[in-house]
Amino acid sequence: MGLSLQQFAMVAGAHFLALLSPGRPDFFLIARSALLRGWRKTGAVCFGIACANGMFIALAVGGFAALHQHGIAFMLVQAAGCAYLLYLGVLFLWHARAATIVTQPSDASTRAGTHAWHARFAMGFGSAILNPKNALFYASLFALLAGRNAPFGVQVVYGVWMFAAVFGWDLLVAMGIGHPAVVTRFTRHSAAIERLTGVVLLVIGVSVITVLVREWL
Repeated sequence: MGLSLQQFAMVAGAHFLALLSPGRPDFFLIARSALLRGWRKTGAVCFGIACANGMFIALAVGGFAALHQHGIAFMLVQAAGCAYLLYLGVLFLWHARAATIVTQPSDASTRAGTHAWHARFAMGFGSAILNPKNALFYASLFALLAGRNAPFGVQVVYGVWMFAAVFGWDLLVAMGIGHPAVVTRFTRHSAAIERLTGVVLLVIGVSVITVLVREWL
């Protein structure tokens, strides 16, 4: 079976609908970074998120989907994800402060931003790689493709498309939220944005931990 337009529309549509969910932690990290740093610097966060998704896609295509919803590995990754979200939430609350957004960076700030790029990339990558829902989503999607006898080459095409879709969509979100006019308007509220993002991440982390505890009891 080759790459049919009907199958592509079904798989790509399901994947895109998952991207639209504003409840995922990645969305709040992108929104925070775009409002406080502008969309260009947020590109590093988006790329980190896309790379983490790419790892899950590669594992799913290779048939190494070792995470199962009721397995120990899944629980451990979920617990690690919660811990990371709680860490980020506390970090944002602790360091919340008013910031001045510079839309035209100087040479000095550009050099500093080169080093900060790695930190922003790591934040996006860590958020997405420690989200077990990503692993389950891609494992289920590619298991469906394998069940329909989709050739390996076709699955690779899907994987490349999904990686590009994640990066492209997140970057579009960052561009919309991080538009200079929007950023300038929210500059005075940067500390509140930091606190709000921290609270949201804490709520998500605590809610998932609650579910985990109930499953273990």
